[in-house]
Amino acid sequence: PSRNIRNVSNINIPIKTIATPYTMNNEMLYGAWNGSIQMNDGSKAGRFAFKFNNGVFWLQDAGGASVASGGFKIENNNFSSTYSYATGDSYRISSATYNANTGQLSGTLTGNGINAAKKGNWVVIKQSN
Repeated sequence: PSRNIRNVSNINIPIKTIATPYTMNNEMLYGAWNGSIQMNDGSKAGRFAFKFNNGVFWLQDAGGASVASGGFKIENNNFSSTYSYATGDSYRISSATYNANTGQLSGTLTGNGINAAKKGNWVVIKQSN
């Protein structure tokens, strides 16, 4: 018996998008990051910027001046830092996710000591090396 064999071509098969892998390290973090932060007090989202330079995390004000600093560590493909102002106020910042396709880094901020109730979520994009 003969069989009808038909070649099928031009079939649209969905392609699964695979996230670009990344390794968080000093080289990846080095430079200036800029974005916004939303605090848990219901206030309007504000500017949030920092940079990594010379092994230090530097929080920056709107003019780009460093206003607080601290060491940082990289663990499980994320970073964390406890940074302090000259007044002694300190905060802990941690990254939670990084999207290598968009360059968007996000995470959380938590106050220490008298600022323990202050918490927020931030998102930034790298501006320069």
